Amino acid sequence: MDKKKTFFDHKILKLLVRSQLLLLLFVLSFVLLGQDRMVRGSYVVAGIRTHISFEYNDKNYNFDTYKTSLMEAMGEQGISVYDQDLFSIPRDTRLNGQSLEVTVTKSLPVIIDDNGNKILGRAVYSEPEKILEQNKIKIWSEDIIGADLILNPIAVGGVGQLVTIKRAPVYTVIVDGKSKEVRSWDQNVRTIVEKSETKLNPNDIVSPGMEENVANGAKIVITRINYADISENISIPFETIYQGSTSLALGKTSPKVSGVTGSKRITYRITYKDGEEVSRKTISTVVTTQRRDAIILRGAVTGKCNWGPYYQTNYGPYTTSFHFPGFKGRYILVTNLANGKSVKVKIVDLGPDNALLDLSTTAMREIGGPLATFYGNIPNVMVQLID
Repeated sequence: MDKKKTFFDHKILKLLVRSQLLLLLFVLSFVLLGQDRMVRGSYVVAGIRTHISFEYNDKNYNFDTYKTSLMEAMGEQGISVYDQDLFSIPRDTRLNGQSLEVTVTKSLPVIIDDNGNKILGRAVYSEPEKILEQNKIKIWSEDIIGADLILNPIAVGGVGQLVTIKRAPVYTVIVDGKSKEVRSWDQNVRTIVEKSETKLNPNDIVSPGMEENVANGAKIVITRINYADISENISIPFETIYQGSTSLALGKTSPKVSGVTGSKRITYRITYKDGEEVSRKTISTVVTTQRRDAIILRGAVTGKCNWGPYYQTNYGPYTTSFHFPGFKGRYILVTNLANGKSVKVKIVDLGPDNALLDLSTTAMREIGGPLATFYGNIPNVMVQLID
């Protein structure tokens, strides 16, 4: 019985030990898992205690915090700082349980006189350029910067250091579709253009002129002037010339000379202003192929032409009767063979018997015919059918 009891006692003891080991492993796993959830990388997701030693404005602060960032921890302690104060470590430092030592240099008040505009600022530096940089005030190389201690706070309106900025005059150079800002104490246009690093061409127009002086804020406009010579070939169409021929019947035609189209090369000089064409001038014209006019023979008859005032009165200024029947309503070209003058008229009647035509007064006058009753005829005219 004793041996059996001892066996069971050992067995129970082993079970208890195993249970304790399992419980211990469970607790350790929970702790490790919890830490994994609290710390990610180098910053804290859930709170973990961090000790901070903080020195600011000749005061030392020592405290523990569960905040996750330095600035949150400072706010928790009621520690306020200026934007211009200088930290020994980044302000956005995240807390991960490791102790921190932080030193902050407190900024001092400064007054910045920016071309007459007073700005209240703070800085940890004494150099004017660094003061302006810390207060995010942009300066250019042409600006004049000065610094003095404020000896009369009432007159200046503050204490600390006074930084003055004398801004250089600003000009705008407009060229090639762009605007360039130029800062210069020299008011001469030539100097301003040179400072803009604009390369001028010989024909460019600068307004105001290069030797003029301009006031602060002035605009200087540069107009680009360029020239280009271009050539183009142009056709020269031939004309068709009709010649009366009594060897052909009225209304009939026959080609005598075929026409040839000519060509010429014209060269232009084009003026551009800022890339836009403003003028075009012809500087040369060269005929490369001579044109030849076409000549067509047209049937004609010749004879005497009488003055017909009746047709002027009843049918109009460019009318006539015609000796040959069948042409009423048609148009003819009447040429005075004595002087070569011609007129186009409409046939409105048949006749006369003793001549080719009775021509209206206006038409008769145009080809140089006499109008007197007894001398109102032209001995020899040529008539061509033209419609």
